[in-house]
Amino acid sequence: MNYYSHHLGDYAKDTGQLSATEHGIYRLLMDAYYSTEEPIPQDEAYRTCRAMADFEKAAADYVLKKYFILRDGRYYHKRVEAELVKMREIRNRSKENGRKGGRPSKEPRPNPEETQRVISGIPRVNPEETQSQSPHYPLPITQEPKNSAREENCAFDKLELFDLDSSQQTQSKAPKLSVPPSVEKALHQLFRHRPSTRWTEKEVRSSRGIKHIPEEELLDHVALFQEARDKGWEYYRRNAETLFNNWESEITKAEDFLNQLAASKTQRPAFATA
Repeated sequence: MNYYSHHLGDYAKDTGQLSATEHGIYRLLMDAYYSTEEPIPQDEAYRTCRAMADFEKAAADYVLKKYFILRDGRYYHKRVEAELVKMREIRNRSKENGRKGGRPSKEPRPNPEETQRVISGIPRVNPEETQSQSPHYPLPITQEPKNSAREENCAFDKLELFDLDSSQQTQSKAPKLSVPPSVEKALHQLFRHRPSTRWTEKEVRSSRGIKHIPEEELLDHVALFQEARDKGWEYYRRNAETLFNNWESEITKAEDFLNQLAASKTQRPAFATA
């Protein structure tokens, strides 16, 4: 893993009694645990947290004893193991969806016949039924029309005002994504949008597929996409709709890119021997 969620409230509650040295040792152990996705080997614990002096080793012993469980020569952490299980499940689902061509849509497409706007409450009439019900001979006019020319003009004016008000209301209410405002702001920055840029209806519908993800995780995901793009990831999604529809698979791709980039930087050139 190249990133993980760090909950400030939980961390402060569980580590409030640690010294500055113990804080540093604990964070180094956690970073190594998440980055390798493996428990800390007992014989490499001091070197993993860079504990060289005696007081640093004493601090490392305290942290390992308080927060980790030693089993079969390795130090396990309960919270980290639970997070790794969730991340592996997301990764496996993303790979499976990728093999199937992307995450399936969760909402049916609207029926245009059902969503067509009805003006001034007048229902649609089937012309065939109307013709079948009308008589085949003209009826005599026995009374004056109910609506005068003045009344018809008034009705026409009301219809125009109705259409004007509805269009103004539609323009004043821009569609919003189904995510918290902080995530929407981060997405604007990811796609280099202005804050006033409006989302399309397709993007709004697609964003409903990620609204179940907690806000902090969504912010971490967007930060991951931003980091991968800034470091040269060429295959990131440039369209918000496709990103929302392939959210989980894009997390895996961004992680793989950053992991490969980190591995390439750590490789040292081999020196020729005589």
